[in-house]
Amino acid sequence: MRTRVFAVVVAAFALLAPAACSSGNADAPVARASGVSTAPAPAAEASASPSGCDDSAGWGCEWAPRLAAASAIAENAPGQLGVVVLDRRTGDRWQTGDVDHLFWTGSTIKLGLVATALEQSRTGARHLSDTDTQRIGDILAFSSDDAADALWREYGRAELLTRFRSRYGMSRATYVNGFDKYWGFVKCTPGDLVTLMNYILENLGPADRDFVVTGMRQTDDIQHWGVWSAGPDVDPGNKNGWSVEKDDGQEHWLTSSVGFAGDDERYVIAEMYSMPPGQDSLEKGAHTLSDLSATLFGKATPAPAEIRAS
Repeated sequence: MRTRVFAVVVAAFALLAPAACSSGNADAPVARASGVSTAPAPAAEASASPSGCDDSAGWGCEWAPRLAAASAIAENAPGQLGVVVLDRRTGDRWQTGDVDHLFWTGSTIKLGLVATALEQSRTGARHLSDTDTQRIGDILAFSSDDAADALWREYGRAELLTRFRSRYGMSRATYVNGFDKYWGFVKCTPGDLVTLMNYILENLGPADRDFVVTGMRQTDDIQHWGVWSAGPDVDPGNKNGWSVEKDDGQEHWLTSSVGFAGDDERYVIAEMYSMPPGQDSLEKGAHTLSDLSATLFGKATPAPAEIRAS
């Protein structure tokens, strides 16, 4: 993660009791989901299903208590925390927390570099060398900053953000004022990350898509938290980001996780957490996002995690 190297290891999941194309056309449309549903409404406005559950979010009785519990985690977390979940099968979105807040992306934005390199190689705009292929693998496995720097230089530098916004649908992604125009100094919303992840799943060619999906499922231990904590039974994959950044003159921790889970990568999840100075740490952020993912997919919390810095 940029200039700071922290090792994050999440222990193997405990056995838990069950709860409840590559586009060769540069003008190809970005896949977008519809049917946004927000966090569950207050109890006075809740709608009960025939079975008696509060399904005010419209995701069914299996999901209803999970979404309510995830909303509680987001609401009680100090600072800003935003979560967006997309059901790729139905097109419905659920969101909770500070989903309009602009968060530092950390290394999650590296997925845009990966998509760009793979797409440009398929269109013939650039040749994807074996070295670049290895760089993509290193980004997905252990979030290599050196690999990201190399792809940034080779595939467009500062102009890449325009591509991320227009092609990948990251409409609110922006460079941070007062910093260089560089991949490490970008902010976006959780919805932007969901749109980027969904683009990769929907629009990359089969071979490139499988390369990214497999890499995100087989990350090194340093990224075994966040969406990863959805649990092995839903076969998740993720790209995480973590860094200390400065806002309003004060340094503080930020953690983020974007990925997928479920059959055929049905669910896309993005979680971004900006903690206030003095109430922040890598451990707190990683555990909070892990508990969110575990809650969304019916796993017990606290989610098993071992966080260490080196």
